[in-house]
Amino acid sequence: MFFYDPQFYLSNPLEIIKIWHGGLASHGGGIGLVISVLIFCKKYKLNFLPLADLLCIPTAFEGGMIRLGNFCNSEIYGKATNLNFGVIFERLGDSIPRHPVQLYESVSYFAISILLFILFKKFSQKLSGLILGLFLSLIFTVRILLESFKPEQASYVADSNSSFFTVGQYLSIPFIVVGILLVFFAIKIKSISL
Repeated sequence: MFFYDPQFYLSNPLEIIKIWHGGLASHGGGIGLVISVLIFCKKYKLNFLPLADLLCIPTAFEGGMIRLGNFCNSEIYGKATNLNFGVIFERLGDSIPRHPVQLYESVSYFAISILLFILFKKFSQKLSGLILGLFLSLIFTVRILLESFKPEQASYVADSNSSFFTVGQYLSIPFIVVGILLVFFAIKIKSISL
């Protein structure tokens, strides 16, 4: 709402509550998930980082499943391509082969989920916050890389073509920075209590 089409939503504020007209961008969903887990931890007097480390594994897997759903629904499609594996999304009403960027993301998120599971089994008791940091760094690095295969989704940037990065790439940078800091502190301090 604020990052992808603010002018529309400020002009039509009732559209904000019409969740059946669209979903939540993953960046906002990530922030909402963190807030929910923090509230849960406060209510039940749990440490945030160990629980967040555990939740990252199914969250990465879920991200892969969501992108499979996006592929089936012809959502978040890629730019036009001449490559042999381009996909024609009939719902778009054209016959242009496009990058199946949803599948690129899905495979990446499944691979990250497997990697996090392996590392969780090995390090979760020793390095609290490591898995969360790796999750944020890896997932949003993939987002930055794969956004280059997608058309710009923010209406105010798509028309201008003046930005080096897409809005999605800019929004991913803070998550990567937080992830790197978490990895650094988990390794350096060995135990963070949040």
